[in-house]
Amino acid sequence: MHPTPNWLKTIPKLPEFNDNIKLFGGHKQKVAAGWSVDWERHFAFEILFIIEGIQHTELSTHHFDFKEGDILLFPPGLLHRNSCHLGDGLSYFCVHFDIDNPELQRKLITNCSILLNKDNAAHIQIRKTLQEYIKILDKQEFSLQDKFTIEKLLLELIIHLIS
Repeated sequence: MHPTPNWLKTIPKLPEFNDNIKLFGGHKQKVAAGWSVDWERHFAFEILFIIEGIQHTELSTHHFDFKEGDILLFPPGLLHRNSCHLGDGLSYFCVHFDIDNPELQRKLITNCSILLNKDNAAHIQIRKTLQEYIKILDKQEFSLQDKFTIEKLLLELIIHLIS
């Protein structure tokens, strides 16, 4: 590696970064009452947006019912089980993302509760970002530009989650 020239030491520079962020498992689903998923845990973050209906979520000793408009963020390693037992079923959007930056992981885990607070100004922006993902799901094929848009949306989502 070459030494940094003096002139470069005195000018404003953008910070360097080399983080890996992976998005996977993004899907929207409508399920009937009686649907359930076995106990699971992930080695990535999972964000769920309840579009319609009521989702019952179990976390070891706690049980919660989440309703339309709720946004949930499960941190890596959290054991959970989701189901729908009421009404006309449930529609939800779910996506997973993994980040190799420990500082960013720590901020997400410490700044975000499982149920994101609707009174938080960032909630509106997070919801809008998730709705953009849902719109993209209508496509049958994804162009390179679509993939960059999906990546941009993930960065926006993370920025809103840590704000």
